[in-house]
Amino acid sequence: MQIRVVAPKTSLTSRELTVTDWHKREGDPVARGELLVTLEAEKSTVEVPSPVEGIVSSILAASGSTVLVGEVLCVVDDAAHDG
Repeated sequence: MQIRVVAPKTSLTSRELTVTDWHKREGDPVARGELLVTLEAEKSTVEVPSPVEGIVSSILAASGSTVLVGEVLCVVDDAAHDG
């Protein structure tokens, strides 16, 4: 199953975040809770973990890009549903 990882809401007013650093690449294995990407909001830095164990199948937001809250950052293929 493909799990979409989205940009989280960081505050009541912030709607945009900047992708600062990907910690995984497409094709990399990832454990549940392992850090995928770091984002920067107006007043904070946000670390986004993987919600599932699996493989990062696609990254949709490049480092340095601006994304909106709720926008898909990457897709992780859930290892529990392989086969």
